Amino acid sequence: MAPTRRLAGLVAAVGALGLVAPISVISALWVVLFAVALIDLQFVRTAPAATYTVPPLARRVASSFRVALTPSSVTRRASAVTIRQPIGADVRVTPNTAEGMTLEGSITASRRGFHQLSPAAARLVGPLGLASMVHELAGAPKITVHADIPNAHRLVLAARRGLLQVDGRNRGPLGIGTEFEAVREYRPDDDVRQINWLATARTGRAMSTVYRQEDDRDLVIAVESGRLSAGSFAGEDVRLDESLGDGIRPGERRLSIPDDLSSTSRLDALLDAVVALALVADEVGDRVGFLAYDSDERARLNPQRRGGQGIVHAVLSLTPSLVEADHSKAALRLPAVRRSVVIVLVELLDEANAGGLVSAVARLQASHDVIVATPDDPAVLLARHGSRPALRLAAEDLMTDRDKLISRLTGTGALVVSAPPHTLAATATRAYLSRRSGRLPKVHTRVQ
Repeated sequence: MAPTRRLAGLVAAVGALGLVAPISVISALWVVLFAVALIDLQFVRTAPAATYTVPPLARRVASSFRVALTPSSVTRRASAVTIRQPIGADVRVTPNTAEGMTLEGSITASRRGFHQLSPAAARLVGPLGLASMVHELAGAPKITVHADIPNAHRLVLAARRGLLQVDGRNRGPLGIGTEFEAVREYRPDDDVRQINWLATARTGRAMSTVYRQEDDRDLVIAVESGRLSAGSFAGEDVRLDESLGDGIRPGERRLSIPDDLSSTSRLDALLDAVVALALVADEVGDRVGFLAYDSDERARLNPQRRGGQGIVHAVLSLTPSLVEADHSKAALRLPAVRRSVVIVLVELLDEANAGGLVSAVARLQASHDVIVATPDDPAVLLARHGSRPALRLAAEDLMTDRDKLISRLTGTGALVVSAPPHTLAATATRAYLSRRSGRLPKVHTRVQ
C-alpha cells in the first residue's frame, strides 16, 4: 500500500483542526481516514493482466514497444492508472512511463543476444483516491536482439546499386564457366568444345552443353571470439569539433566521445560486420561460410549459397570467452578450396597480443585472398589527441605497435582494413567486393 497525496492532504487538514478541536476528536478522524483508505485499497489489491508487444530487435535500432493492461473490474474501479517500464543496462524504453491503460514507446537494446525484459509495474489508485497499490505485471517476454541487420540491409542495397565498388563499375566474369546448367541444340555461334557427343548420338541432332558462368566465389568469414573481444568500446565514434569554449583556442580541434546508450561490446562490433558481409554475399551470389573461434572452434557453417540467414542466427547467441585465441588452429579449420575470399575479423591491439596471427594469415594467403578487418578504438584515438601527456604517450606507443603488426600482415600479401566500430561493416564490405573483383591494391586502408 502507498498513501496518495489526497490522503496526505486530508491527514494534514485534520491535524490543523487540532488548533480548535480536542485531541480525541482529531484521533478519531485520523482513524476514520485510515480505515476508509484501507477500504479504498481493497478495490485495487488484485494485480491486473497485461499484454506485452515487443518485436525481434536489432542492436542499437529503435523498435516499437507496447504494454497494455487488460480491462477488468480492477482497472475499471481504479481512479488512476500509471504504467512504468524499468530501464535495464542493455535495454531502454522511451518513454518508460505513461498514464492510462497503455504504455507505448520505442525500445532499444545495446547488446546482441537473448534478454529477459524486466516486468513493467502498474500503479492503481483506489476509487476514492486515498490509497494506491503497485503491481508487477506478469508476462514480460524474453527478447531477441540481433546484430545490426538494418545497416546490413542498407549495405546490401548499396551493393545492388554498385555504390560499394572502388571504381564504381560492375565487374565482369571471373573465369570460364564449369557448372552444368542445361543441354540444348547446337547453335552456329557455339564453341565446338560445347558439343555433347552422347546427347548428339542419342537424338541424332547436334547438341550443346551449356555451363553456368562461374562469376561467384566462396566467402569465408572468420571472427575471433576470445579474450580480446570480451572488452567494450567507450563510444561508437570520435568527433572532431571546433570550439571556442573550455579554454580551447579558435580553430583548435577538440575530440569527444558522444553520449551512448552503453558501452559497445567489441564482439558485437565484429559481428555487425559479419552479418553485413554475409547478406551482401547472398546478394552478389557468392557462397558464404562462417567460423568463430578462440582456442578452439566455437561455431562453424560451411560455405553455401544463400547462407546469410544461417549466419545471422549463428551469431545471435555467440559470446566472448576469456581464453587466448589460437589463430593457427583456426587457419587449419578453414576450407581448402582455392579462390575463396577469407575475411578475418580480429582485434589488433599490439604485436604481443597477435600470437600466431601473422603466420596463420600467411598460410591462408597462399590459397586464398585474405582480408584482415579490425576496429579502431575511439578511446585510444581520443587519448592520442588529448591533453594528458601520459595517456597521449601510451596511446602513441599502442598505435606504433599496432602499425608494426599491420605492416607484418600486409607483408604476407593480405589486405588490412580498419575503421571505427560504427563504419567497420561498410569498410569490410567494400574491401570484400573490391578484392572479389581483383581491383583493390594490397595495402592497409584506415578510415577515420
